[in-house]
Amino acid sequence: MSRENQDLDLLAACRDALEEDVLPHLEGAPRQVAQRIEKALRIVCRKIALTETSRTVDQALADIAPEGLMQALRSGSCDARPEIHAALWTAASVDTAAAKPGALTRQERALAGLP
Repeated sequence: MSRENQDLDLLAACRDALEEDVLPHLEGAPRQVAQRIEKALRIVCRKIALTETSRTVDQALADIAPEGLMQALRSGSCDARPEIHAALWTAASVDTAAAKPGALTRQERALAGLP
């Protein structure tokens, strides 16, 4: 089992314990805090699950603009380069999929190469 899978399993176990063993016993503000923690754990779990795609996108952007993406975008050297658009789309989609998975349509997920 990879290190990332172990981390994912550990976080999922913490999230499940929070959801099943802690949340049912809380009310009011403490419950709301625990729910926000649970939501953050879900986001982190999804981000870990998407790590490989993130690495691929980061490497693609580094290859496309070795001088630095922000500098390349500001200088205009990336204008009219569809590979930049595709890599940025995928990067934004990965972040969206981690934070709010239901926000992407099936077609958007497919365009970004996400499951």
